[in-house]
Amino acid sequence: MYWLSRHRMLLLTLLVMVGGTVLCAVAAGHYAWRRALGDESSQVQRQLQLYGQGLQQRIDRFGTLPQVLALDRRAVRQKFEQRFSASRMAKDYVQVYRSLIKQQALPERDAPVSRRQPELEQGMN
Repeated sequence: MYWLSRHRMLLLTLLVMVGGTVLCAVAAGHYAWRRALGDESSQVQRQLQLYGQGLQQRIDRFGTLPQVLALDRRAVRQKFEQRFSASRMAKDYVQVYRSLIKQQALPERDAPVSRRQPELEQGMN
Protein backbone atom coordinates (compact mmCIF):
# COMPACT_ATOMS: atom_id res chain seq x y z
CA MET A 1 0.00 0.00 0.00
CA TYR A 2 2.88 2.24 0.76
CA TRP A 3 4.15 1.72 -2.82
CA LEU A 4 0.74 2.68 -4.23
CA SER A 5 0.52 5.92 -2.31
CA ARG A 6 4.09 6.77 -3.19
CA HIS A 7 3.68 6.21 -6.97
CA ARG A 8 0.13 7.41 -7.19
CA MET A 9 0.99 10.41 -9.36
CA LEU A 10 3.01 8.21 -11.74
CA LEU A 11 0.15 5.69 -12.06
CA LEU A 12 -2.37 8.46 -12.67
CA THR A 13 -0.15 9.96 -15.40
CA LEU A 14 0.34 6.54 -16.96
CA LEU A 15 -3.43 5.88 -16.86
CA VAL A 16 -4.18 9.23 -18.54
CA MET A 17 -1.59 8.55 -21.25
CA VAL A 18 -2.91 5.06 -22.00
CA GLY A 19 -6.49 6.34 -21.96
CA GLY A 20 -5.59 9.19 -24.34
CA THR A 21 -3.79 6.80 -26.69
CA VAL A 22 -6.77 4.46 -26.77
CA LEU A 23 -9.11 7.40 -27.32
CA CYS A 24 -6.94 8.68 -30.20
CA ALA A 25 -6.84 5.22 -31.78
CA VAL A 26 -10.64 4.91 -31.56
CA ALA A 27 -11.10 8.41 -33.03
CA ALA A 28 -8.68 7.66 -35.89
CA GLY A 29 -10.46 4.36 -36.63
CA HIS A 30 -13.83 6.13 -36.65
CA TYR A 31 -12.46 8.84 -38.99
CA ALA A 32 -11.02 6.24 -41.38
CA TRP A 33 -14.29 4.30 -41.37
CA ARG A 34 -16.33 7.44 -42.11
CA ARG A 35 -13.95 8.44 -44.90
CA ALA A 36 -14.13 4.99 -46.47
CA LEU A 37 -17.93 5.17 -46.34
CA GLY A 38 -17.83 8.59 -48.02
CA ASP A 39 -15.60 7.30 -50.84
CA GLU A 40 -17.80 4.27 -51.37
CA SER A 41 -20.90 6.45 -51.29
CA SER A 42 -19.57 8.72 -54.05
CA GLN A 43 -18.63 5.69 -56.16
CA VAL A 44 -22.09 4.17 -55.74
CA GLN A 45 -23.62 7.56 -56.56
CA ARG A 46 -21.70 7.70 -59.88
CA GLN A 47 -22.78 4.15 -60.73
CA LEU A 48 -26.40 5.03 -60.01
CA GLN A 49 -26.16 8.12 -62.23
CA LEU A 50 -24.81 6.03 -65.12
CA TYR A 51 -27.53 3.45 -64.61
CA GLY A 52 -30.14 6.23 -64.53
CA GLN A 53 -28.79 7.71 -67.76
CA GLY A 54 -29.02 4.29 -69.43
CA LEU A 55 -32.61 3.91 -68.28
CA GLN A 56 -33.45 7.42 -69.49
CA GLN A 57 -32.03 6.62 -72.94
CA ARG A 58 -34.18 3.50 -73.13
CA ILE A 59 -37.25 5.44 -72.07
CA ASP A 60 -36.52 8.08 -74.71
CA ARG A 61 -36.16 5.36 -77.35
CA PHE A 62 -39.53 3.93 -76.50
CA GLY A 63 -40.98 7.43 -76.37
CA THR A 64 -40.02 8.08 -79.99
CA LEU A 65 -41.32 4.73 -81.18
CA PRO A 66 -44.94 5.93 -81.68
CA GLN A 67 -43.65 8.88 -83.75
CA VAL A 68 -41.63 6.54 -85.96
CA LEU A 69 -44.57 4.20 -86.40
CA ALA A 70 -46.82 7.15 -87.31
CA LEU A 71 -44.62 8.06 -90.32
CA ASP A 72 -45.98 7.30 -93.77
CA ARG A 73 -43.87 4.45 -95.18
CA ARG A 74 -44.48 5.49 -98.80
CA ALA A 75 -43.40 9.08 -98.18
CA VAL A 76 -40.28 7.90 -96.35
CA ARG A 77 -39.42 5.48 -99.16
CA GLN A 78 -39.96 8.15 -101.79
CA LYS A 79 -37.72 10.64 -99.94
CA PHE A 80 -35.05 7.95 -99.50
CA GLU A 81 -35.07 7.07 -103.20
CA GLN A 82 -34.96 10.76 -104.09
CA ARG A 83 -31.91 11.44 -101.88
CA PHE A 84 -29.99 8.22 -102.40
CA SER A 85 -30.68 7.23 -105.99
CA ALA A 86 -27.70 6.24 -108.13
CA SER A 87 -28.14 9.17 -110.53
CA ARG A 88 -28.41 11.72 -107.69
CA MET A 89 -25.33 10.34 -105.94
CA ALA A 90 -23.36 10.32 -109.21
CA LYS A 91 -24.28 13.97 -109.87
CA ASP A 92 -23.22 14.90 -106.34
CA TYR A 93 -19.88 13.13 -106.75
CA VAL A 94 -19.21 14.86 -110.06
CA GLN A 95 -20.02 18.20 -108.47
CA VAL A 96 -17.66 17.53 -105.55
CA TYR A 97 -14.85 16.44 -107.86
CA ARG A 98 -15.26 19.54 -110.02
CA SER A 99 -15.09 21.81 -106.99
CA LEU A 100 -11.93 20.02 -105.81
CA ILE A 101 -10.32 20.40 -109.21
CA LYS A 102 -11.16 24.13 -109.21
CA GLN A 103 -9.68 24.57 -105.73
CA GLN A 104 -6.46 22.82 -106.72
CA ALA A 105 -6.13 24.65 -110.04
CA LEU A 106 -6.35 28.15 -108.56
CA PRO A 107 -3.46 27.95 -106.04
CA GLU A 108 -1.09 26.49 -108.66
CA ARG A 109 -1.42 29.56 -110.86
CA ASP A 110 -0.98 31.96 -107.95
CA ALA A 111 1.90 30.07 -106.34
CA PRO A 112 5.42 31.40 -107.04
CA VAL A 113 7.68 29.14 -109.06
CA SER A 114 10.15 27.50 -106.72
CA ARG A 115 13.82 27.46 -107.65
CA ARG A 116 15.67 24.18 -107.35
CA GLN A 117 18.38 24.00 -104.74
CA PRO A 118 21.99 24.15 -106.02
CA GLU A 119 22.86 20.72 -104.59
CA LEU A 120 20.03 19.14 -106.52
CA GLU A 121 21.01 20.97 -109.71
CA GLN A 122 24.56 19.62 -109.51
CA GLY A 123 23.31 16.08 -109.04
CA MET A 124 21.02 16.42 -112.03
CA ASN A 125 23.76 17.63 -114.44
